[in-house]
Order: sequence, then C-alpha cells, then structure tokens
Amino acid sequence: MQTKQRQITEAAAAHRIWEESLRTAITSGRIGGIDILKIGRDDQCTFGKWLKQDDIHSIIPSPEQYREICTLHQQFHHCVAHVLELLTEGRQAEASAMMAADGAYTRASETLLAALAALGPLV
Repeated sequence: MQTKQRQITEAAAAHRIWEESLRTAITSGRIGGIDILKIGRDDQCTFGKWLKQDDIHSIIPSPEQYREICTLHQQFHHCVAHVLELLTEGRQAEASAMMAADGAYTRASETLLAALAALGPLV
C-alpha cells in the first residue's frame, strides 16, 4: 500500500494532467473525442475515483477537509467542462482567458492543489 503522501502526490499529478490537455486543445482548436458531459462529472477521473475510495478517510481524516476538497474538485470539473464547451463553440480566446494566470480555471486548479498540499507534503 502506498503512503499517504504518495497517494496525495499522485492525486495532484492526475489533476495537473488536465492543464496540459486543455492547453493542447486550445492551441490546436480541437478537443478530440472528449465527452464534455463526462468531463463535467467529478467521479469519472482518476482523482475523483481516489476521493471515493473506501479508505479515503485514513488519508483525509477531517470531514471538513474532505468536503472542501470534494467541492473544489467539483468546481474544477465545472471549469474544465466550460473550457471545452468554449472550444467546441470556436471561442478559443475565451477558453484561453480561463487558463490565464487570473482565469477561472487557474484559480480553481490552484485552490484545489493548495487544499491537497494542506494535507501533507507532496513527494
């Protein structure tokens, strides 16, 4: 079994993969075969499945922290889905703005990663 820090780090890494995928989609103007409705759900990704595992409360013992991370994760998925919707509508500039340093995606992502980092050091 992996250590708590390793699991948190892997959850954060799975989360960060989205940024690269979205930036590629913005640059290319194509989202490929991504199902936006599925992306909008927070229980279909690796991170979401990690949050739903049976022993998650041994990793995130505080119910308040767990609820906060779940809420932040939902907000993050909402932002990802919105970026993809903008791209399908040909609104690349707006999608790119969401990914900017002060954009909604970036704020949602950084807030979620900060909540994970508060659980313990990432390795």
